[in-house]
Amino acid sequence: MLLRVLSVESMRLFAGEMARVARGGDFFLLFGEMGVGKTEFARGFCERLGCGGEVRSPSFLVALEYAPPSGGLRVLHVDLFRVEGGELGLAFEEYEAEGWVVLVEWAERMSYAPSRGFALRFSFGSAPEERFLEVKPLGEDAARRWGSLASTSPVVEALRFGP
Repeated sequence: MLLRVLSVESMRLFAGEMARVARGGDFFLLFGEMGVGKTEFARGFCERLGCGGEVRSPSFLVALEYAPPSGGLRVLHVDLFRVEGGELGLAFEEYEAEGWVVLVEWAERMSYAPSRGFALRFSFGSAPEERFLEVKPLGEDAARRWGSLASTSPVVEALRFGP
Protein backbone atom coordinates (compact mmCIF):
# COMPACT_ATOMS: atom_id res chain seq x y z
CA MET A 1 0.00 0.00 0.00
CA LEU A 2 1.24 3.47 -0.84
CA LEU A 3 0.70 6.29 1.64
CA ARG A 4 1.13 10.04 1.15
CA VAL A 5 2.35 12.03 4.16
CA LEU A 6 2.19 15.83 4.03
CA SER A 7 3.75 16.87 7.35
CA VAL A 8 6.07 15.82 10.15
CA GLU A 9 3.02 15.54 12.43
CA SER A 10 1.32 13.16 10.00
CA MET A 11 4.50 11.07 9.85
CA ARG A 12 4.55 10.82 13.64
CA LEU A 13 0.85 9.95 13.79
CA PHE A 14 1.34 7.18 11.24
CA ALA A 15 4.36 5.87 13.17
CA GLY A 16 2.23 5.82 16.30
CA GLU A 17 -0.33 3.69 14.50
CA MET A 18 2.41 1.27 13.45
CA ALA A 19 3.60 1.14 17.07
CA ARG A 20 0.08 0.06 18.07
CA VAL A 21 0.43 -3.14 16.02
CA ALA A 22 4.08 -3.81 16.90
CA ARG A 23 4.95 -7.00 18.74
CA GLY A 24 8.11 -8.04 20.52
CA GLY A 25 10.57 -9.45 18.01
CA ASP A 26 9.34 -7.28 15.12
CA PHE A 27 11.75 -5.47 12.83
CA PHE A 28 10.82 -2.22 11.12
CA LEU A 29 13.17 -1.89 8.16
CA LEU A 30 13.31 1.76 7.08
CA PHE A 31 14.58 2.43 3.55
CA GLY A 32 15.07 5.82 1.94
CA GLU A 33 17.36 8.75 1.31
CA MET A 34 18.78 11.04 3.96
CA GLY A 35 16.23 13.52 5.27
CA VAL A 36 13.20 11.60 4.02
CA GLY A 37 11.66 11.05 7.48
CA LYS A 38 13.03 7.80 8.88
CA THR A 39 14.09 9.39 12.19
CA GLU A 40 10.76 11.25 12.47
CA PHE A 41 9.07 7.88 12.06
CA ALA A 42 11.22 6.51 14.91
CA ARG A 43 10.28 9.51 17.10
CA GLY A 44 6.56 9.00 16.57
CA PHE A 45 6.91 5.26 17.11
CA CYS A 46 8.77 5.66 20.41
CA GLU A 47 6.45 8.44 21.59
CA ARG A 48 3.44 6.15 21.10
CA LEU A 49 5.12 3.41 23.13
CA GLY A 50 5.84 5.89 25.94
CA CYS A 51 9.61 5.54 25.75
CA GLY A 52 10.06 9.03 27.20
CA GLY A 53 12.95 11.37 26.60
CA GLU A 54 14.30 12.65 23.34
CA VAL A 55 14.54 10.19 20.47
CA ARG A 56 17.68 11.08 18.53
CA SER A 57 19.13 9.76 15.33
CA PRO A 58 21.76 7.18 16.29
CA SER A 59 23.90 8.11 13.23
CA PHE A 60 27.16 8.55 15.13
CA LEU A 61 26.37 5.97 17.84
CA VAL A 62 24.90 3.37 15.44
CA ALA A 63 22.35 2.10 18.01
CA LEU A 64 20.28 3.49 20.87
CA GLU A 65 18.01 1.58 23.24
CA TYR A 66 14.70 2.94 24.50
CA ALA A 67 12.45 1.42 27.15
CA PRO A 68 9.19 2.80 28.50
CA PRO A 69 9.60 3.63 32.21
CA SER A 70 6.33 1.85 32.99
CA GLY A 71 7.28 -1.33 31.11
CA GLY A 72 6.14 -2.49 27.71
CA LEU A 73 7.94 -2.94 24.43
CA ARG A 74 11.60 -2.02 24.35
CA VAL A 75 13.02 -0.46 21.18
CA LEU A 76 16.44 -0.77 19.60
CA HIS A 77 16.90 2.11 17.14
CA VAL A 78 19.71 1.44 14.67
CA ASP A 79 21.17 3.71 11.98
CA LEU A 80 23.47 1.91 9.53
CA PHE A 81 24.32 4.98 7.43
CA ARG A 82 27.94 5.10 8.58
CA VAL A 83 28.40 1.32 8.74
CA GLU A 84 30.21 -0.42 5.92
CA GLY A 85 30.17 -4.18 5.53
CA GLY A 86 28.10 -5.58 8.39
CA GLU A 87 26.40 -4.28 11.49
CA LEU A 88 29.41 -3.86 13.80
CA GLY A 89 28.58 -7.00 15.70
CA LEU A 90 25.01 -6.02 16.60
CA ALA A 91 23.33 -9.19 17.82
CA PHE A 92 19.99 -8.76 16.05
CA GLU A 93 19.04 -12.38 16.80
CA GLU A 94 19.42 -11.73 20.53
CA TYR A 95 17.29 -8.57 20.47
CA GLU A 96 14.67 -10.46 18.46
CA ALA A 97 14.68 -13.43 20.88
CA GLU A 98 14.42 -11.09 23.89
CA GLY A 99 11.30 -9.42 22.46
CA TRP A 100 12.72 -6.05 21.46
CA VAL A 101 11.25 -4.10 18.56
CA VAL A 102 14.10 -3.17 16.22
CA LEU A 103 13.90 -0.05 14.03
CA VAL A 104 16.63 -0.05 11.38
CA GLU A 105 17.39 3.09 9.37
CA TRP A 106 19.35 2.45 6.18
CA ALA A 107 18.15 -1.15 6.27
CA GLU A 108 19.58 -1.75 2.79
CA ARG A 109 22.99 -2.03 4.52
CA MET A 110 21.80 -4.79 6.84
CA SER A 111 22.90 -8.38 6.24
CA TYR A 112 20.54 -9.99 8.80
CA ALA A 113 17.21 -10.97 7.22
CA PRO A 114 14.38 -10.84 9.77
CA SER A 115 11.31 -12.94 9.12
CA ARG A 116 8.73 -10.73 10.85
CA GLY A 117 7.81 -7.09 11.02
CA PHE A 118 7.51 -4.47 8.29
CA ALA A 119 9.60 -2.95 5.52
CA LEU A 120 8.84 0.72 4.90
CA ARG A 121 10.22 2.51 1.85
CA PHE A 122 10.23 6.31 2.21
CA SER A 123 10.55 8.65 -0.78
CA PHE A 124 10.35 12.38 -1.38
CA GLY A 125 7.31 13.99 -2.98
CA SER A 126 7.26 17.22 -4.95
CA ALA A 127 6.14 19.52 -2.10
CA PRO A 128 8.65 20.38 0.68
CA GLU A 129 7.18 18.11 3.37
CA GLU A 130 5.46 15.60 1.07
CA ARG A 131 6.64 12.02 1.48
CA PHE A 132 5.46 8.71 0.12
CA LEU A 133 5.66 5.48 2.11
CA GLU A 134 5.29 1.98 0.78
CA VAL A 135 4.47 -0.54 3.50
CA LYS A 136 5.33 -4.21 3.07
CA PRO A 137 4.59 -6.70 5.88
CA LEU A 138 7.19 -9.39 6.57
CA GLY A 139 5.44 -12.67 7.30
CA GLU A 140 1.83 -13.77 7.63
CA ASP A 141 1.29 -12.42 11.14
CA ALA A 142 2.52 -8.96 10.13
CA ALA A 143 0.31 -9.10 7.03
CA ARG A 144 -2.74 -9.80 9.23
CA ARG A 145 -1.85 -6.95 11.60
CA TRP A 146 -1.26 -4.55 8.70
CA GLY A 147 -4.53 -5.58 7.04
CA SER A 148 -6.43 -4.93 10.25
CA LEU A 149 -4.73 -1.57 10.81
CA ALA A 150 -5.16 -0.46 7.19
CA SER A 151 -8.88 -1.24 7.29
CA THR A 152 -9.67 0.33 10.69
CA SER A 153 -7.26 3.24 11.27
CA PRO A 154 -8.54 6.70 10.32
CA VAL A 155 -4.90 7.85 10.20
CA VAL A 156 -3.97 5.21 7.62
CA GLU A 157 -7.17 5.87 5.67
CA ALA A 158 -6.39 9.62 5.52
CA LEU A 159 -2.89 8.88 4.16
CA ARG A 160 -3.89 6.18 1.66
CA PHE A 161 -2.67 7.10 -1.82
CA GLY A 162 -2.72 3.83 -3.70
CA PRO A 163 -3.05 0.06 -3.41
